[in-house]
Amino acid sequence: MPTHMKPGERFTGVKTIEPKRSIEFFTHDYELSHGVMPRGLGSWAFSYVRNPEMNQIFWVHGTYSEAKKVAREKAQSENAYAVYVLP
Repeated sequence: MPTHMKPGERFTGVKTIEPKRSIEFFTHDYELSHGVMPRGLGSWAFSYVRNPEMNQIFWVHGTYSEAKKVAREKAQSENAYAVYVLP
């Protein structure tokens, strides 16, 4: 009997895994503003809408890859499917 089973529970051999949702990052506005793709160290502004109000923006300080990881986790926790990297 596998260790994660409770006594008396029947083993079916099937494990249900929740699929990870794909979250898309849009960098078009950032690239138009800066002329390059986002990279490096900085304070990164993200939103779930393209033209956000100030209360719809969240900031992450660090490298772009670290900030993107934080933004992805935040988007998953809030059931968002798109994240916009703001200029």
